[in-house]
This record gives sequence, C-alpha cells and structure tokens, in this order.
Amino acid sequence: MRIFPGPRLGLAALILSALLTTTAYAQTARMTGTVIDPTKAAVPGATVTIVNADSNDRRVAVSNDRGQYNVPFLPSGRYTAICELQGFQTIRREGIVLETDQEVRVDFDLRPGAVTESVLVIGTPVLVSDTSSLGQVVTGQTISCSSRGLPLACSNRPPAIGRPKAAHSWPTARARS
Repeated sequence: MRIFPGPRLGLAALILSALLTTTAYAQTARMTGTVIDPTKAAVPGATVTIVNADSNDRRVAVSNDRGQYNVPFLPSGRYTAICELQGFQTIRREGIVLETDQEVRVDFDLRPGAVTESVLVIGTPVLVSDTSSLGQVVTGQTISCSSRGLPLACSNRPPAIGRPKAAHSWPTARARS
C-alpha cells in the first residue's frame, strides 16, 4: 500500500517557504549603487565589499555592465562599503547605518590612481533609495502602554491578588434618593 503525501503537504511547504522568505526580507536591508569613472561612464567589474562594523561579516558584489551592484538581505547595523578595481583608487565609505526594511543607495566615483592609493570618506550622507516603500524601526519606547493609543492593559501598579485586572472601567449608575 502506497501513501502519498498529497497536495496538502505540498501546499503547506509552499506557504511555509513564502512566510520564511517574507520574514527574512522584512527583517533585513539592502544596499545598491552605481560605480562610475570621472567621465561618468559605468565601470563594470568593480568589487564592492560591504563589511558589518559590529560583526565583521563581509558580503562581496561585483558591478555589472551598467556599473550597478546590489547587496540584499543585510541585517540592520553599521556598515563600511569598499569599492576597488585595478587601475583606480580604492574608495572606502564608513558610518553607513542600515535599518530594517531600508534600501540605501551608495554610489562610487572611481578616480584613476595607483593600486596603493585609497580614498576614505567618513560621515558623508548616503543617498536614500529611489523606491516609495515605507518602513519603520519599532523600539521599546514606541510600544508603551496606552500613551500611544495601543490597546494594551498596562499600569504602574501590580494587579490585585485573587481577581483579574479589568481591561476597562465603566462608571456605574447610582440610584437617586
């Protein structure tokens, strides 16, 4: 007797895969950009290395024929971006901060130079993405009791022992004499 998992198992696997992919995308950021030379021409084959300043995790991308690179699924944090290609000065950008669900554009303008020359750029503003997507980082301060209009039952005093805390307090009617 053969037992086939049937379409239910396949459907469950597909849904689980979609949820995990969506979750991974929603909790990460993306860095994109274009590499050009002094004549504003695209520079293909440039190596762009993205380094997480906290964990020293490295991601490497190579610019395509149009000089574009794309590094998706980066965890939130502080980053350094390094662009290098033989015959050009190495450019290093430090202090890039990525937040959840953010797309940051970091363009590089390579200058001809010896292999040993490099340019360090610190604290320059990073161009924000060209997309219209919105995202927001939620911190503990954002989620505070009902001061922000959230329906949370919070209080500075502990609940009474032996009886549940009421979610709402409604005034009671009193009989008039």
